[in-house]
Amino acid sequence: MPGGDTMKKLKLKLADNKNPYSQNQQQIDMKYSFISRLEGGGFEEMFPPVLCRDYLSDCIVGLHMDKSISKIYGFSLSSRIEEDCMFSIRMPTNVNLDLFLKRLDLLSNLEKEFKGYTEPLEIIATEHKNVFVIRCDKKWQQSPLVFSLLSFSLRMFCYESKGSFKKLSSFFKSLLSQEGLISSADRRYLETLLNVDLSFFMKNLELILGEDVLTGLNDKRIKHVLKNLDTEESGAYSTVYFIHNRSGLISMGKTIENLEKGDSVQHGTGLSWAWNYFCLKNKIKKEKGVVIKDITHNIHKKSKQPFYRLEVISET
Repeated sequence: MPGGDTMKKLKLKLADNKNPYSQNQQQIDMKYSFISRLEGGGFEEMFPPVLCRDYLSDCIVGLHMDKSISKIYGFSLSSRIEEDCMFSIRMPTNVNLDLFLKRLDLLSNLEKEFKGYTEPLEIIATEHKNVFVIRCDKKWQQSPLVFSLLSFSLRMFCYESKGSFKKLSSFFKSLLSQEGLISSADRRYLETLLNVDLSFFMKNLELILGEDVLTGLNDKRIKHVLKNLDTEESGAYSTVYFIHNRSGLISMGKTIENLEKGDSVQHGTGLSWAWNYFCLKNKIKKEKGVVIKDITHNIHKKSKQPFYRLEVISET
């Protein structure tokens, strides 16, 4: 992994660094934008960089649906992102770059679990101070669930944690063990994400994603939402409700946490991903071809053993 002045420079045209979005401030001020190739050479950011990683999930869904993105909390995109996985990151000015680069090896080790993996993750400097481009395997863009792990990890690498690590999960745990190092919000996110065994997740990714790689809930109402990404929608079955707010790994981790506790789980995006993971991890025989509306935990009257009742919307 190259670092410092030895990095090759990439020509990148920056988008206006304005903030037209409705998004929460973060302790780590890392901003992201997908980039596209310019006809005359070089690249350009496709939109003003975002703090909120959920906008990136919207872009991933738009790529797979071949759709532009209608206005979501002030964000819109008139063209889909490119199939090559390349995006810019604007780094906080106080980040230890050498340590950040070292942490990237944790993602490099993890991504080797992808089936059909061909292109190692690479960071490329630009002519702009503290602006870099990440180029990586297309497998990271196969689902917003997967891409969310990548974008979240990059932000966490900005924290100056102590020690050396071979696994990404070990690094995450170290952040939690250091009092006062990370924000309360990032602490909640990490605790939730660590409900997911990342190595198991990567090795069983195809089975966990199933047929619906975009929302994790193959429901006619969600299919309607996906087909109408390029038109502004609102209400319970909107793009915001099913994709923007609920399609990341942290959301799935929360559902897995509820399943592990024996809590009932409400209808929501990512539910089938969490259920697939939960069944694989706990060696539970799973019914095939059903779409889950919600999962209710029960205790069998005679055996007193716990079980889960699935409320099914329809068959696939």
